[in-house]
Amino acid sequence: MLLTFIDGNQNDKEKEFVVGMAKYLGIEDAESAALISQAEHRARRNLQLL
Repeated sequence: MLLTFIDGNQNDKEKEFVVGMAKYLGIEDAESAALISQAEHRARRNLQLL
């Protein structure tokens, strides 16, 4: 997730990639939405480290 925010922004193509990876891994939609939300929060918080 952090790599999709490397430029400080996550565009639609990057969001689609993350959702596609979750589907590829067989993670159900409800669970993946929660995981993606948590990961986005962590990525935004950690951007200052880059």
